[in-house]
Amino acid sequence: MTRWPAGKRRFKRDTYRGTRWNLGDFILWHGAGKEVGPVWDTEIGKGRPAWNIQDPAMITKHLGFSIDICCGGIDNLYRHHDYNLAVVEAASGVQFARFWVHGEHLLCRGRKMSKSLGNIVYLEDLVGGGRTADHVRFFLLYGHHRRRMNLTPAAFEKAAARLDELRGLLRRVLSDEGAPDRSMTSTVDPIETLEKDFERSMNDDLDARSAVDSLVHHLRSIELMRRSGSPGAPPVGNLKDALTRIDDVLQVLF
Repeated sequence: MTRWPAGKRRFKRDTYRGTRWNLGDFILWHGAGKEVGPVWDTEIGKGRPAWNIQDPAMITKHLGFSIDICCGGIDNLYRHHDYNLAVVEAASGVQFARFWVHGEHLLCRGRKMSKSLGNIVYLEDLVGGGRTADHVRFFLLYGHHRRRMNLTPAAFEKAAARLDELRGLLRRVLSDEGAPDRSMTSTVDPIETLEKDFERSMNDDLDARSAVDSLVHHLRSIELMRRSGSPGAPPVGNLKDALTRIDDVLQVLF
């Protein structure tokens, strides 16, 4: 059984061998001291809520005691989100979150972003010269959340070009030029196939890259159908409705 340390030790040195858990981590309330910041006068004395109770307080106030998805960085998995869960479920008695998503770190040119290293990148540093916030969003979602991403000029430009390619393809397949004869029918619905493949990839641990790649594949097939006058080419209106539903997830297509 794990026991309390005999004396005070620095946080990083106070982790028990073989486990990331530490009894000393779970603090709900800090008594007032010399720290700078707001202090509340309560029935248990003056102080402030600890980090592990601040998030539960905000979440339950605005979203309730049970939410669909809880997200955060991989470093929040231990000693924060697990404690958030314990606090909320102890108060409510119901399941806190149905799904948890923890993203790996974003590196900058192979190194962790740090002011001391001078490699902090802000949104305004990336936007401009034909690049927009949508390109930044696409760069982030086109990598997998369980893998570290490395932000380099080349990697960003490659992702931005991929989005531009996708948008160009969208404009072509949604134009009226070469629209199919609505009287033509086919046993295969390319829109249904497109949506099912997109959903299948997203349901596979949020594999957004595969979802986008499958979308490009199907749109190229539809473009070829349109050019050849194939009876399998879907009506433009139906296709736009499907792509609008998909963009409710991606939010970069239109």
